Amino acid sequence: YDAKTSARAFATFHYLLDEVFQGW
Repeated sequence: YDAKTSARAFATFHYLLDEVFQGW
């Protein structure tokens, strides 16, 4: 389990959420 990959995935997920909320 790679913590760095996890952090990258979390950052990507957070970015996508920001994009969705801004879209509203």
